[in-house]
Amino acid sequence: MKIYTSIISLAVLLLFAQVTFAQRTIKRVLFFGNSYTAGLPELISKLASSAGDSLIFSDASAGQTIKDHATSPSSFTAISSGHWDYVVIQCQSQEGAFRDAYVNANVFPYAKILADSVRKYNLCGKTMFYMTWGRKYGDASNCNNYPPLCTFEGMQMRLRTNYLKMGFDNDAFVCPVGMAWRHARTNSPSIELYDADESHPSIKGMYLSASTFYAAIFEKSPLQVTHTVGLNSTDLDSLKKAANFIVFDSLATWNIKYDTLVNDVFYVALYDTVTFINDTKSLSWVQWDFGDGGQSQDISPVHIYGRADTFAVNVSSYVGCHQLDTTFEVITTMYEENIPDSAKDTTVVKPNAILELEANELFVFPNPCKGALTIVSDFGAEQSGNYSFLLFNVNGIEVMRANLQGSHTRLDLSSMQSGVYFYSIQNGSKQSIKQKIVLLE
Repeated sequence: MKIYTSIISLAVLLLFAQVTFAQRTIKRVLFFGNSYTAGLPELISKLASSAGDSLIFSDASAGQTIKDHATSPSSFTAISSGHWDYVVIQCQSQEGAFRDAYVNANVFPYAKILADSVRKYNLCGKTMFYMTWGRKYGDASNCNNYPPLCTFEGMQMRLRTNYLKMGFDNDAFVCPVGMAWRHARTNSPSIELYDADESHPSIKGMYLSASTFYAAIFEKSPLQVTHTVGLNSTDLDSLKKAANFIVFDSLATWNIKYDTLVNDVFYVALYDTVTFINDTKSLSWVQWDFGDGGQSQDISPVHIYGRADTFAVNVSSYVGCHQLDTTFEVITTMYEENIPDSAKDTTVVKPNAILELEANELFVFPNPCKGALTIVSDFGAEQSGNYSFLLFNVNGIEVMRANLQGSHTRLDLSSMQSGVYFYSIQNGSKQSIKQKIVLLE
């Protein structure tokens, strides 16, 4: 794939930038559960806040079974009143692991009732089923009647099977908390996830559950979370890695299909006059806040600032029912006739300097790709070592960096999860405009 980059040529000072910063994410989530949900939304909120995100939530976990939730009028009042991004649904901790006859009669029909209601009242909302964990040594009270419940492993795999069926049957996401517990029990057995009753979570188990939800809800790695709830760094690292690995190892397994919408925003600054360009696909409407009190709903407005300064600009792009928010800084200068243009050029800071690549200088293929990517350049062997290939996820977070090696560089992407990414080429402090690439399973 060829990269073409063009910058408007002007005799006077010009600043051109592409805005692709990672942004604060706000999610609205309604929870239906029982004692396994108690305190969980609050902890997810604290984890999100420590990573710069925000969870607005309501906990409607008054019932004990999924049937209780699906037959309570208050459930539908809550579902219809919140414009929720996600409605989290949890079965009573044992019922999701029972025999097929019980689950078919008492779980699956009510999961559908709730998921249908979420779809009806929340245009962009999704149901997310909360896959819980098996009891520490299995379910002793039901073991004699159903042998798979006699061990943690047997109970956990029953929960996995039935929650996945609920997810796929109802076009819903599954938050694989129980599988994160299984991973942590296997790889970090010294971490006690259970409370004294060997069923409910300890604070470490609660942290693992919240980390898994943070990853699934916010589409971001919990490794960036800084809230600790007083746990030591070794345990925190293990718990966050377990959540991160399970959620993102295979999103398709959990029926998680994130929207890959990108707020495609640029600006061109000419002294005090800034042209803002919104190139986001399928825009419904847009709201600009220029940081000096001025606003506009034009797609690509021109704004004149009254002073030389740094302004925090926010743009909200609306694509259907989705809102994409981006905040970035714009630096303005004032035109002064008495100062030569050459002097002005040396005093202006140019953030996000654009690396200009001529046609035929660089090819990145195939796109889409499976597992490996080839980069061919004509920079020359001596120059190529000065260039780096940068890969970003849809949230603008850099997930890979590699130096170019000669005219041909082959990159192994087999460890990356499938999805939409963006790449750019960097030389020193300059980067080329990001280009989209799709990684397939």
